[in-house]
Amino acid sequence: EADEKTVREILRGRDGVDIGAINAPSQTVISGYATSVEEIVRELSARGCAVHELDVSHAFHSAQMDSMLRDFEQHARSVKYDTPQIALISNVTGESWTESASMSDPAAYWTRHVRQAVQFQRGMQTLEKLNPKVYVEIGPNPVLLNMGRMCVRAEGAEWLPSLRAGVSERDQLLQSAARLYALGAKVDWRALTRGATRQVQHALPTYPFQRRRFWIPPSVGTAVTSGLPQAASSSPAGVRLDTAIPTFETTLNLGGVPYLDQHRIGGRAVAPGALMLEMLR
Repeated sequence: EADEKTVREILRGRDGVDIGAINAPSQTVISGYATSVEEIVRELSARGCAVHELDVSHAFHSAQMDSMLRDFEQHARSVKYDTPQIALISNVTGESWTESASMSDPAAYWTRHVRQAVQFQRGMQTLEKLNPKVYVEIGPNPVLLNMGRMCVRAEGAEWLPSLRAGVSERDQLLQSAARLYALGAKVDWRALTRGATRQVQHALPTYPFQRRRFWIPPSVGTAVTSGLPQAASSSPAGVRLDTAIPTFETTLNLGGVPYLDQHRIGGRAVAPGALMLEMLR
């Protein structure tokens, strides 16, 4: 966790160690002979820089690659190269593929890629100029997404992984594809789900739903009490009649008890059972 300037100062005058990658403003990779690397690591640690050892088989992007470059280039020249169909940004130059003169000789370019430092930070800054709305990492774990966030501002941009450790590969892929589709990207769903069991649903309407409300309009009226006391028009229980058997009488009107209009069956206001229980109470 140190910037390029700090690392270059430490490497000045030392043999056997090169900058392997510039991944972010405060993330620089060094590569070379183990004893020399360990010495530099101790010095960086003494300065308070956190250090993480990468699990790699060779010291890529360092002088240790020099002995294989000639054979590599010969093999690279046996490969047929086509013009890219999408915009590419070089990890060697940090520039777009079309703007870099080195792309005129692909075999030489890939040979340089083996030896020179990876310019990931510069490439992300070039990509930022295209004003992307979503970044997708194609890889087994979203390591580059975390580094990419440190290289660009990208306010409001989406960062999507294709795969993620500890998560079902299919689930993660479908989640990211669904999010891409929701953001307006074109997704070939048949290719994505080829070989999987699926059920095709009927297409939803392609027009926006008509935003109309369907609340039941309040009734307008005047309570009718039929000569009963005023309490009868507002109290569900009503008034007790002068009879031998306890009898109550009341008149319910939607104007006097408007909440009854909210309980409808078949379009008609019906007294709910809870009202009967309240009257008994």
